[in-house]
Amino acid sequence: MKRNRRELHGRGVRPPGWDPSSDAEQDEDGDSTPPPARKILKHLLQNEVDKAVRELDSNIGTSQNHRAASLIPEFDPDGEDVTVSVWLRKIDQLGDIHRWSDEIKAFHLQDKLRGQARKWYNRLDEYNYSWDEWKQMLLRAFPKHRDYSALLDEMMQRRKMTNETMTKYYQDKVSMCFRCKLSDSASVSCIIRGLPSSLQPNARAFQCERPEELYEAFLCALDDYRGPAPEIRQPSKDPRPMPAEKKIFTENDPCPRCKKTGHMLRNCTLPDQRVCFKCGKQGHIATRCNNSSAATLQKSTSDVNNSVRDIKIIQNYNDVYKKITKINGVHVKTYIDTGSQVNVMTSRISTLLSLDVIPTSTVLKGFAGGLITSRGKVKFNLEIDGIHVSCEAYLTDIEMGDIHLLIGQPVINATDIALVVSNGTATLMRESDPMPKEDVVEELHKFKIITTMRETLPPGASIIKVLIVGNRQNNDICTAARHYELQGVSYSLPATLLRGDSGHIKVINTGAEEIVWEAGQVLARAESCDTSPTISQDGRL
Repeated sequence: MKRNRRELHGRGVRPPGWDPSSDAEQDEDGDSTPPPARKILKHLLQNEVDKAVRELDSNIGTSQNHRAASLIPEFDPDGEDVTVSVWLRKIDQLGDIHRWSDEIKAFHLQDKLRGQARKWYNRLDEYNYSWDEWKQMLLRAFPKHRDYSALLDEMMQRRKMTNETMTKYYQDKVSMCFRCKLSDSASVSCIIRGLPSSLQPNARAFQCERPEELYEAFLCALDDYRGPAPEIRQPSKDPRPMPAEKKIFTENDPCPRCKKTGHMLRNCTLPDQRVCFKCGKQGHIATRCNNSSAATLQKSTSDVNNSVRDIKIIQNYNDVYKKITKINGVHVKTYIDTGSQVNVMTSRISTLLSLDVIPTSTVLKGFAGGLITSRGKVKFNLEIDGIHVSCEAYLTDIEMGDIHLLIGQPVINATDIALVVSNGTATLMRESDPMPKEDVVEELHKFKIITTMRETLPPGASIIKVLIVGNRQNNDICTAARHYELQGVSYSLPATLLRGDSGHIKVINTGAEEIVWEAGQVLARAESCDTSPTISQDGRL
């Protein structure tokens, strides 16, 4: 039999079940023989490899489809982000990119319906529609058209609110500009118009052509900007009450006397909950105050600015501003309060130190949100951070925790005293230059940061251009975060990374007035960085 097969093979005749690959396999004698066991094993191995490859391709395709489906936004007809036509176009685009069939696109469409669209979907009797039929049904069910003038008016009225971040305002404004189909330059102008007035000049100075450039160059550095503190109106010197505007009374309006609803002031029989600002007692108002001491106080305080003092003390003390000082040689615990218009001392410490009390009628405003009348004022010698100051403080019976003395603006804003906050420590120093004396003599790795031109900084955050004196072109330097209080001027400089001989730095004016700096004003000191950064971040760290 073997001989017959060889003869047929030599004549060019192939036996049934012949495999060409068997020709390559020979036995020890050099004869071509089909090994059945090896051939079967090879076929089984090939089938298993093909099956594994098909399963791997299927898993990869399924995973990619799941990730691609997550890119489709949800559709809610009540939302303002996207219309039904734009939403359907997004599904078509993603389907073309990922090679979805019409059935897969129809499935994703049904999966992403929300709100009223989901209720509409649940009311359908049949769901066996093609992709084109689904699109036509949705376009007929949720047609949406908004007047262009209404969109434009809504966009122009959108302004940054004090309780939102700069990023949220930017994204909302850009979306509105996109719906109005504005150009890049027009969108930049509209975004700047919605910013607080104190930031608009700095934003225009960047001369950005696209919204993305404005955000990257300016807005992203002000993400936590909340706007300057609102101005406090001084009470009118005219003692006559201003006539109140007439308004319609409703059942939900609280009574001014008892703070309860359901009745008017003239019909109120409940105890008066109002507090008199003259004597500080509850149960009456200033126009009906018969307290003799209050009457004396009213007579002696014709100028309100001289009788009411703001005490901006916070409830949780910051350890940075806690100090151990000496009053007439005795150690006491002190807190530096930059918002207080006067120095305040507890009556208990005044008694222990046997200080002479000078009678006064000054009202202290700010303790627990109310008004209290000071028991008097005392004069003493204060020693703080090696500086001796003759000052006075107003007495109060309010407990201030473990603090005995509040040091306010009379000491902080003295002519030759500066408050410098650095490395978690607040220090008072007697110096005309806001920079410490030890920084005056600079080494080769220390550099001055100075202004390039005359700068006028409104309250809030600003970005200004600066020069680095003596720095090399490719040398990276960094400044430490500092806060300065000097002669009524209050501002902060965040930590900043700069390169070369110029750059931009962020300045936060924490005061209520503008700060004016001439060209060449020294703002900070910088040192060479130990490690060079991989990405240049001029002006931000």
